Amino acid sequence: MRSLLFLLNSTISPPSPDDIQYYLKDAKNLATVLFLIKRHGLGATIYKRLKEDPVLSLDKNLTTALAPELRLQKIRTLKYIAHLHALCDLFTQHDIRHLTLKGPALSQLIFKDALHRKCGDIDLLISPQDFDQCEALLLDQGYRRCHPNGPLSPFKMKMFQKRDNAAGYVKDGVLVELHWRLFSNPELLDLDFEDLFEKRMSLCVQKKSVLCMGESDLLLYLCAHGAKHQWILLKWLEDIAKLLEITTPEHLEDTMNKARKNGLEAVLLSSLQLVELFYSIKVDLRPTSSTAVQKHADLLSLHALKSLKETNTPSYFQASHRADIFVYLRQFLLKKSVPYRFRLLGRFALNTQDWVNVPLPDVLFPLYYLLRPFLWLFRK
Repeated sequence: MRSLLFLLNSTISPPSPDDIQYYLKDAKNLATVLFLIKRHGLGATIYKRLKEDPVLSLDKNLTTALAPELRLQKIRTLKYIAHLHALCDLFTQHDIRHLTLKGPALSQLIFKDALHRKCGDIDLLISPQDFDQCEALLLDQGYRRCHPNGPLSPFKMKMFQKRDNAAGYVKDGVLVELHWRLFSNPELLDLDFEDLFEKRMSLCVQKKSVLCMGESDLLLYLCAHGAKHQWILLKWLEDIAKLLEITTPEHLEDTMNKARKNGLEAVLLSSLQLVELFYSIKVDLRPTSSTAVQKHADLLSLHALKSLKETNTPSYFQASHRADIFVYLRQFLLKKSVPYRFRLLGRFALNTQDWVNVPLPDVLFPLYYLLRPFLWLFRK
């Protein structure tokens, strides 16, 4: 709750419980807070706090308003878990190695409750060479590919796999994203699937075993994922805050070593700064970092706060593409390496939806680079 109200004012620190009580007395403010709770996926956490905190529990309106939404959220999550179990069983039957990213598995790990965390899709990571077989299995099970949402030639499909990191499929209102690498820009963080699978851990999600990344890899991935999106959803910071509570010093040290190896030390430090600001969880790794890295981390935190606040204003929902552009531009600050920035720029130069909307022959594929600005303006 303190984190949400922090987004609505210009102070440099989250408000006190007394400030919260005063703020929520206004019905208009209450509606705003309810909107932000839903947007940031923090309903279950705040509902639990409202029940437990003697100060916050005085406000019955917020508790009453959250209850129906949480019941629907649990029903939806159970539906997603059913699909997750079915797909894991299907892949296992065909000897396809896979890992679950985020979703109910992460919720089970950090909250000890697979239904706590809001679930918007199912993310499965596979080895790149298994993609064709996995897609065929999904289509055979009745899933429809929605990203890319049209037919592509074998050549364009290969280009799509180079540009993106996941394809989307939908069935019965459930979105499944099939990942062949962690990020569309492999220069951000490119952890080898073989290594990830070797260090996997197994979690019991609604009485069935689900495989996911090990603690060290998971922490670094969540930090890189949130930083890539400029932390515009608070639930991503909450994930890291809860994960830090169960992360051992050995795993934390391993995460820092991997961050250094992948040029993400500043990203990791910035993530920890934001977690400390919003959730008062302090992990002191500064003595191991240079002054330049600390300054880089401070800069990333500053821009993340700007993005977080910009994407929670009414103007964002009236012209979200403007704020999205700022989020994209700030991604250039995450790493200073030329290959990373070049790949980030190259991703903006092509859009797979253009290939569907304007199906040029493969031999004319380079024309998509020239048409990109006009097609982008047409979609906007």
